[in-house]
Amino acid sequence: MRDDEDYEEEEEAGVEDTDFGGEERGGGGYSMNFRMYENQFPEIDEVVVVQVRSIAEMGAYVSLLEYNNIEGMILLSELSRRRIRSINKLVRVGKQEVCMVLRVDKEKGYIDLSKRRVSPEDVQKCDERYQRSKAVHSIVRHVSEVVHVDMEQLYQKTAWPLYRKYGHAYEAFRLAITDPDSIFNDETMPDLDPAWRKAMLADIAKRLTPTAVKVDFADWPLCIRLFMRDVLGLVAENAVQSRSCAHTFACEIAHESCVRERTGR
Repeated sequence: MRDDEDYEEEEEAGVEDTDFGGEERGGGGYSMNFRMYENQFPEIDEVVVVQVRSIAEMGAYVSLLEYNNIEGMILLSELSRRRIRSINKLVRVGKQEVCMVLRVDKEKGYIDLSKRRVSPEDVQKCDERYQRSKAVHSIVRHVSEVVHVDMEQLYQKTAWPLYRKYGHAYEAFRLAITDPDSIFNDETMPDLDPAWRKAMLADIAKRLTPTAVKVDFADWPLCIRLFMRDVLGLVAENAVQSRSCAHTFACEIAHESCVRERTGR
């Protein structure tokens, strides 16, 4: 997981911000901050990504990054399986953590979380989901700025139906790069504004299309370069031999055919 310092470095380097907190962006009276998923609150036992905002005697106050930064608390007793000597050694302000949801009070807005009940496998799966969700959110947020529409409206018409149908909108967005009509159609997205559809497909293609990576062998160590040279040489030699064998075999078949035609056999 990445800390706030990583995002600050990206902003200084000119990388687009994909965090979801802070002040609202855009104008025209439409909101640019919104949750990633259709449910307003997480479910009990759901594993979520949080960012530590402050530390108190009872535990750590955090923001749920996937749910529009609503507040939650990691209880002191749920920070670690071991004896807690110093809470500051377990969590620090600004750091992102993966937690399990213990209780949700939707009326009062209380969300109790646990860090100690999360396994390493849970952390990995949650982080992978979060990275995909951030990519989807970034596309929805940018398109909402371009077409001047609330993120909620755009989510309702595009991403959320795909979450329901495909499990995650990211996978559907990737499919839309090569086959847009199979994803952005009237069955899945009825009454979708053509301008929204065009803007979504353009942004998806721009952000999610795989890019070719150029490998400069000159930067590789000498031993690896020599090894790769030998491997590539063997591959080329085998390809030549294969073409030669295929050519010889074809000539033999053609010769046999000519002999049969002449002898009438």
